[in-house]
Amino acid sequence: MNAEESKKEQMVLSWNTMADFYDRTLAENSLQASVMLFAAVRARDAKSICEVGVGPGLSSMIFISAYMQNGAQYYNSDFSEKMIEIFAKKYAQSEFANSSEVKYENLPQSSNIEVSTPEEGTVKKVYSTVADNEALPYSDDAFDCYLANLSLMLVNDPNKMLSEAYRVTQKGGTLGFTVIGNPEKQVMWTVIFDAFKEIGVKTDEKNKPPTHLGDKEVLKEKLEVAGLTVKKLFYTTSNFFMNVEEAFAFSIMTHLFKNLYEALSEEKATKLKEIFTRIWHERFGDDSLTPTSAEFLVAIAEK
Repeated sequence: MNAEESKKEQMVLSWNTMADFYDRTLAENSLQASVMLFAAVRARDAKSICEVGVGPGLSSMIFISAYMQNGAQYYNSDFSEKMIEIFAKKYAQSEFANSSEVKYENLPQSSNIEVSTPEEGTVKKVYSTVADNEALPYSDDAFDCYLANLSLMLVNDPNKMLSEAYRVTQKGGTLGFTVIGNPEKQVMWTVIFDAFKEIGVKTDEKNKPPTHLGDKEVLKEKLEVAGLTVKKLFYTTSNFFMNVEEAFAFSIMTHLFKNLYEALSEEKATKLKEIFTRIWHERFGDDSLTPTSAEFLVAIAEK
């Protein structure tokens, strides 16, 4: 296994481990970006949609209900099998499960998934599968709409992911991406950095949130190199409504800080949580009118 494969394996393990927690506490906080993306790409008009990195699929449920037109087909995927498992369970417990207007199939992981041709009619067709954004299992020119919310900055090679996005999208199709924006605008991450600093533990580049695509010119160039025409490129702020326990758990559970936290002594780990809690309440507690937030960069492109 080479370094790239090892890194990807660790990422999958990390997201599998935190999937249940993410579904309970964080999925709803990513909805702001998802719903904005659905509107920006005019997803209501699409007949064949591919969405990658869907996580536990809360936004997918909203998409199926409010944005997906009758007769359309929607293929969603994530590289975490646990995330797709949660989505499948969520779907089975939803009102769609007994509806004659929505047909769902959880496809086995495969290197070759045949994408059907949309048919006229009233039935919405939904498919989910485990897939790698850098090596999608779909045929060329299969979709008229491609969506990737907060996913592009997490993969090993964004250029490979963009190449795949281009390949599976039809000519004239619309693509929508969101990534984490400028480093100085990632307010939600400041607390854990400052808490580590107070206990005397040094953080470095690998602990910083993945903002390497958060500059407009950087992202624009990557999209254009992939063959895409950029139509809109703008920043937006998303708020995160978490309590301090959820925020701390999320911070130390991510691949950014997991190893650093696990290397702490019991005494330092306890101190870290105490300091994190104090700083969080000072900045975002009951006496503050400001929720924690993060800046995202949104790109809408066309093939």
